[in-house]
Amino acid sequence: MQVQRIHLFDFLIKGWAAKLVSNLVQLLLPQQVCRLELFTSAVQHYITTQLGPSYLEPPSTSLAEIYLDSSPYTPIVFVLAPGADALADLARFAAAEHGRAVGRGLQVVSMGRGQGPVAEALVNVAKKSGNWICLQNCHLAKSWMPRLAELVEDLEKSAKSPDTEQQLHPSFRLWLTSTPADCFPQLVLQKGIRIALEPPRGLKPVLAHSYVSLQEGYLAACNGSGRGLEWQRLVFAAAFLHAVIRERRQYGPLGWTIPYHFSDSDLSCALQHIQAVVQDPGQSLGAQRGSHRASMLGAVGLGHATSSTGTVAPSSNDTHRSAWDSMRYIVGEINYGGHVMDVNDRRLLRVIVQQHLQPGSISLGSAGDDVSSCLQQIQALPLADGPTAVGLHSNASIALNTKEARNLMSDILAMQPHVAPVAKSTDNTVAATVQSAAGAADTSNGNYVASSISSPVADRRTPQELATARTAATTAAARQTTLEAPSAASAATVAATAARSSDGDMAGRVAEMLTVLPKPMDRAYASILHDPLAPLPGGKLNPLGIVLLQEMGRYNQLLVVVQSSLLELQSALAGLLVLGQDAEASLKALSNQQVPVAWSAASYPSLKPLPSWLADLNRRVEFIRQWLVTGQPHAFWLPGFFFPQGFLTAVLQLHSRTSGTPLDGLTLSYNVMSAAAGPDDQQHEAPALGVYVYGLYLEAARWNNVSGCLAQALPGEVFSPLPAIHLIPHSTGSLDGQLHAVRANDSVADSSHYTTGAAA
Repeated sequence: MQVQRIHLFDFLIKGWAAKLVSNLVQLLLPQQVCRLELFTSAVQHYITTQLGPSYLEPPSTSLAEIYLDSSPYTPIVFVLAPGADALADLARFAAAEHGRAVGRGLQVVSMGRGQGPVAEALVNVAKKSGNWICLQNCHLAKSWMPRLAELVEDLEKSAKSPDTEQQLHPSFRLWLTSTPADCFPQLVLQKGIRIALEPPRGLKPVLAHSYVSLQEGYLAACNGSGRGLEWQRLVFAAAFLHAVIRERRQYGPLGWTIPYHFSDSDLSCALQHIQAVVQDPGQSLGAQRGSHRASMLGAVGLGHATSSTGTVAPSSNDTHRSAWDSMRYIVGEINYGGHVMDVNDRRLLRVIVQQHLQPGSISLGSAGDDVSSCLQQIQALPLADGPTAVGLHSNASIALNTKEARNLMSDILAMQPHVAPVAKSTDNTVAATVQSAAGAADTSNGNYVASSISSPVADRRTPQELATARTAATTAAARQTTLEAPSAASAATVAATAARSSDGDMAGRVAEMLTVLPKPMDRAYASILHDPLAPLPGGKLNPLGIVLLQEMGRYNQLLVVVQSSLLELQSALAGLLVLGQDAEASLKALSNQQVPVAWSAASYPSLKPLPSWLADLNRRVEFIRQWLVTGQPHAFWLPGFFFPQGFLTAVLQLHSRTSGTPLDGLTLSYNVMSAAAGPDDQQHEAPALGVYVYGLYLEAARWNNVSGCLAQALPGEVFSPLPAIHLIPHSTGSLDGQLHAVRANDSVADSSHYTTGAAA
C-alpha cells in the first residue's frame, strides 16, 4: 500500500507541475511536506531550470592556480571537511611542480600540544630560506592560535616595510589546514586564501581520486617479479574497498555505528602492505583448499580466536595461512580497524574486507601499467550508485535524502534575517515610528529599515537637519496617499506594524507554550496504596524507585529551564526586559520551529522539531507522573527515560537484592512478545520475573510476527515498530528451564542502537 501511495503522489506532483510551470517554487512546498526525501532533488531541478546546471557544479581550482594567486605574505588556508586530506595533494604538487619533497623544501608540522614554538621557529627560518611550511590541523593547537594571528600580521607588515632585511623570500609560502573551528583566528581567514576541501562523494569519484593520487610508475612496481597483473588488480580491489568503507559513512548509523574518519592515508598504508605481499615470492596468491570458508568464518568471528574488543587474531596453529589471510588481517584489523571502536562495526569491517580481498580479486578489476588507462576504465563505470552498492538496503537512500533535506532547510532558516522585537508602548509607538521614518527619509537607495531607537545620539546630522527631516516625515505620513509611491514614513510605518504583528504572533505562541507546558512533579503525590518509592521487603531500597526519583529530578530541571526561558521571552516581547544574547537565540529558534540550544542542553537527546518536541515532552512527563501517582506500571515505556541505561541497571539490581545473586554475575536476556504489553494492553500483568518494555522501533529491518524473527524491511518503510520485549535477569553461569525456553525462542539479533529520536 505504501508503494502505491508513493506512485499516487508522484502522479499528483506531475499534475501540479503542469499547472505551476510559471511558478515552480510553489511545487517545492508539497515536496517538502509530503516527500521530504525528494526535496533536495526537487531543489536541484529548480536551480537547473531557473539558473542553469553550472550552479550545481562546484568550482574546481587546481593548486597551481592557487599558487599563482598567492604571495609570500598571504597564507593559504585549507578548510577541511571530514575525510579530506590536503597534505597528499600538496606534497604531490610540490614534488611535481617545484621539486620539493616533505622534509626537503616542504616542512610539515602536525599541530598539537607543544608544537607551537616548533612551528614558529620553522616559519622564521623559512621566511629567509624560501621553504614551504605546512601547519597541519591548526584547530588542535587552540592556545597557539592567537600567536598564529600575530605571525600572519607580521607577514603583512613585512610586505609594507621599506627595510630590505624585513622582506621575505619570494618562494616562501605558508600553508595551513584546519577543520571549521571557532578557535581559528578570523584575521587569518580574512587575510589568507581560503580553500574548502571536501572529499569526493560516490564510488566512482572516490575511485578516480584514489588513482589520481598514485605516482607515475606505481602500477608497474611489481612487473619485475612477474606479478604485475595481480598487483594492478589488487590496487583496484583495495581502492574499491576504500571507496565502499568511506561511502558507508554518509548513511549514518546504518553504515557505521560511529562516524569514523577514514582518509587517503589508510589506503596508502594498505597498498604498502599489499605490495610487500605481492613482491614476496614465498607468498602464494592462489586459493588454498578450504581457505575461503575459513576466512569467511573468521570474518564473522568464528574461525579464529576473538578478543574482548572483537579483533580476530591469527591462530597460532594455522601454519599454512595464505597471503590473503595476512593481507586481510593487516588491512582490516590494523589499517582500517585501528579507527573502529564498536564491536559490531569491527565484525562488519571484517566481512567487507573479506569480500574484496580474496583470490577472485585478481581475476577482476582494472588493469594497466599507467594511471591514465585505468582512469579511462573507471570513467566507463556508471556515475549513479545507490545504497545497494555498499551493501545496504535500498531504503537507506530514503534516510540519507531525508537527512540532507533537513540539513538544507536548517541552513536556509539560519540565513533568514530576524527582526528584533519592538518594545510595545501605547504612548511612544507613533513617535518612535516617526523618528525612525525621519532617519530613513534621506536614504537614496529606497531601502527602508524600521528602527525603535528613541534617541538620535547615533545620528550625525545637525539639529536643523533633524527637525526638517522630522517635519517632512510627519507630513508624508499624514497624507496617507495610496496613489503615490510609498514615502519613507509610510514604509517605516508598514515595517514597524509588520514587526509588531510578528511580535504579537510570537507572544501568543509563547503564551500558548506556557499553557501546555506540564507542571513539575512532586513526590508528595506518590500513591499511598501502591507507593513506587516504598522499600523492598527487608528494608532495602527499591532500585526502580530510585530511578523514578532521578527521572523526576531530570524532568523537573528541564521544565524549570523551559519555563524560565519562556517567561523571559514573554517579558521581552512585552517590552519589560532587554533581550540578551541567549534569549535572542532562543527567540530565533522558536520562530523557526526549532528547539532552542538552552533547552537542548538540559534535555534528552532528540532531533524532533519544536511542536513534536513539546508533545513528546508532555508524553514523557505524563508517563513519569502516572508511575508516581498510580504505582509501578506493568510495562515501561523505554524511550520515555532520560537515561535508559540506568533503568536497565536498576532491573538487574532489583533482581540481585530480591534473590541474593551478586550483581556482577547477572545479565539480561530478552524475549520479543507477540502482543503489545503497552499502557493500553489489558491482557498482560506485570511479570513475576523481569519487566516488560515497549516503544522501540527498528530501522532498516522489521519484525515478522508470524515467524518471530527479524526480516527485511518493506520497500519505502524506513522505521517499523518493534513489539514489546520481556527483559529477564538471570545469572551468567547457569539458566533454569524457563530461561532456557526464553533463549531458545529468542531471535533478536545483536544490532546497533541509538536513542536520538527524529520522527515527528
